[in-house]
Amino acid sequence: LEPAVVAIGEIVASGQPRDFLPAFRSLGSMPGSDMEAFNARKRRKYVVSGDRVIGVTIGGESRAYPITLLSGHEIALDELGGVPIAVTYSPLGDSVAVYDRRVDGKTLDFGVSGLLRNANLLMYDVVPEGDPAARPSLWSQYEGRAIAGPLAGRELARVPGTCVTTWADWFATHPETTVTLRDEGQ
Repeated sequence: LEPAVVAIGEIVASGQPRDFLPAFRSLGSMPGSDMEAFNARKRRKYVVSGDRVIGVTIGGESRAYPITLLSGHEIALDELGGVPIAVTYSPLGDSVAVYDRRVDGKTLDFGVSGLLRNANLLMYDVVPEGDPAARPSLWSQYEGRAIAGPLAGRELARVPGTCVTTWADWFATHPETTVTLRDEGQ
């Protein structure tokens, strides 16, 4: 955990191991206008009008990320409007943040660390396999900054205009939106 920009004692174990919830890698998306027909074909509904979604718009593209999906992953890695993003959700504090994943020209991947700070998700950046010198950093989901490790003190750019709303409200104001697809095995 060294170097750290916070007191190490503030970092606590959640009781779960690293990657106990796998980060969700977007499998693509579907037009929001197809959601009603999609739900009609399935035995269980994916997104209905009262469901909360994280709405994101970048470069004229809008996408909804269902909170129910993020509850089982806490991190969704995607690309929207040509920008690699991390859509994050910490259920303990019901906090949402969306970040551009690029730091120093490199696109970072993130995983769930199994650690918390102030009852909030700590993410880690996934380092290349086979590089014994590479060490991950811990990132605060709420703050968007690395709090420990080689990138301690670095910050991710927050995506502006992100909102949490119901699917009905998001679709009414963003009729051209897409909805991230889930893994059908879930």
